[in-house]
Amino acid sequence: MNWFIISIATAFFWGCSAVLAKIGTIRLSPRRILFTVGVTSFIFYLSIWIIFGSPFLPGNYLFPLLSEGCAAISFIFYYKALEKGPISLIAPITSSGVILSVLIGVFVFHNPITKIQVAAIFSITAGIILLSIKDIQFKNGIWEGKWIIPALITMIGWGIWGGFSEISVRIVKPFNLNLFFAALALLIWTPYYLITGLKKKQKDNRIINPRLVKPRDFLFAISSAVVSDTGSVLFYLAVDISYVSLVIPVASLHPLVSVVYDVYNRNFPKPHQWIGIILIISGLFFIQ
Repeated sequence: MNWFIISIATAFFWGCSAVLAKIGTIRLSPRRILFTVGVTSFIFYLSIWIIFGSPFLPGNYLFPLLSEGCAAISFIFYYKALEKGPISLIAPITSSGVILSVLIGVFVFHNPITKIQVAAIFSITAGIILLSIKDIQFKNGIWEGKWIIPALITMIGWGIWGGFSEISVRIVKPFNLNLFFAALALLIWTPYYLITGLKKKQKDNRIINPRLVKPRDFLFAISSAVVSDTGSVLFYLAVDISYVSLVIPVASLHPLVSVVYDVYNRNFPKPHQWIGIILIISGLFFIQ
């Protein structure tokens, strides 16, 4: 199958997953959705690996550990950002980690950088500033943009993941790498879930009527995981038959889905944020 079609499908699945994750985070909590996604992803990737995977061969797993570990840790901050901010602003920022991916390619792997890439980096950077500048302020002693810091941390972590993904997929085959990520993520997310659970229990004891979570709310977390994991499988397939430098720009268009979702729900970005969104998505497309 053509790598471009697979990359477009990746963007669509990742975009839909972000919308489902936003809804699931609001209905559950960052810790609940994270753990639910972790268990679902492990079952999903294990099933895919049993059918299509191959045995894990001995070798140096440093780069897979680095890339997939950074991706897993970043998800913790991703759900924290989703809890506080609009998805139409968070998705473009978290996707901008491709800047770091390009810089890793230049300074670590000595890849050449073009004038178009430099312009794209400036475009994305300007877009991030426009999206966040109004929220970096205090009102009545309260910081309004609590989503910005976790979104930026996610951006950095996913940028490291993207920068080492091409070499990782050469060390560990795509279906194996997906399972590798799921297992590593579960090892990181489970202790986080348990530790934060203790703190939440103490907090709930001080609340008269804590919000009850309905079982159907978990469907958003499960659906988000399955849709995202399907996109990740497609991403690694596209990288395997093509190059990460071609796949990432197309796959990075997934924030468009989040923007459409917020607009549909009449949660319109402000004029300067529209400019920022356009600058980021344009930069994402041309950076590779």
